[in-house]
Amino acid sequence: MNPLKISIKLIIASDDPAIFGNFGPGIVSLLKGIQRSGSLNQSAKDMNMSYSKAWRIIREAEEMLGFKLIDRLSGSKGSLLTAEGIRILDLFESTKAAAIQSAEEIFYRGLREEQLPEDKKR
Repeated sequence: MNPLKISIKLIIASDDPAIFGNFGPGIVSLLKGIQRSGSLNQSAKDMNMSYSKAWRIIREAEEMLGFKLIDRLSGSKGSLLTAEGIRILDLFESTKAAAIQSAEEIFYRGLREEQLPEDKKR
């Protein structure tokens, strides 16, 4: 059998329906683009997203999380991730990797058990 790939779409959202926004693949890509380019505008352009939409997504995520994700450099010279922005990005990536690893273990264990005789299954 060909190896199968497990993919998980992780989204962090508030339980409060009055709080908009989430932290998921879109904002992760936006933040990684800011890390690469030092610019929210360039990151948005690279994603074919308007600057205003990028700002809205950032503001909504910041409101939901309760901390700033990016700082604007003085004189419109670009943007940098805050320490909290870097931390949440790293935490998101490690959580997603752990979820994928766990899902793969469960999935492949289930496949192997399907191939076992009934008396050998758990």
